[in-house]
Amino acid sequence: MGVGASLLIVAAAVPVVALPAPISFWLRADSEGLTLSRALLRRRYRWHDITGLDMAFGEDPDSDAARLTMRLRLTTTPATGRGPLVGVLGLAPGHQLRGTEPRRLADLFTLLATHGVPLAEPDFADRVLAAHGLPPLAPGPDPVG
Repeated sequence: MGVGASLLIVAAAVPVVALPAPISFWLRADSEGLTLSRALLRRRYRWHDITGLDMAFGEDPDSDAARLTMRLRLTTTPATGRGPLVGVLGLAPGHQLRGTEPRRLADLFTLLATHGVPLAEPDFADRVLAAHGLPPLAPGPDPVG
């Protein structure tokens, strides 16, 4: 087999291998709820079915790098179950902000808060918002009182 034929086989195999692995997602919101799209799969979640955004800090099993995994909590998700994956964000050591968090993450936190969806880690969300010059989700405790 020649070099040209080998390259052709490799070029044909790459899309087949990459297709089933959803590496990106899109969220679209409207007055009724969220639509989460990954690869060829689209799921719709109504606002009244979304009971929160779970945010789990941990380490990537392959690299031990700090990361944040975000999943929707739904009325249909059992207490011990895991809701739909919204995203995974790499963090600095100690689970601190890198300073390069995407603006879309801040927009997601604001959108969910606007629709009354509680966030598991509101302090982290506020730090992401502050990094983009946005106001916190909710006022903090009264420093005088």
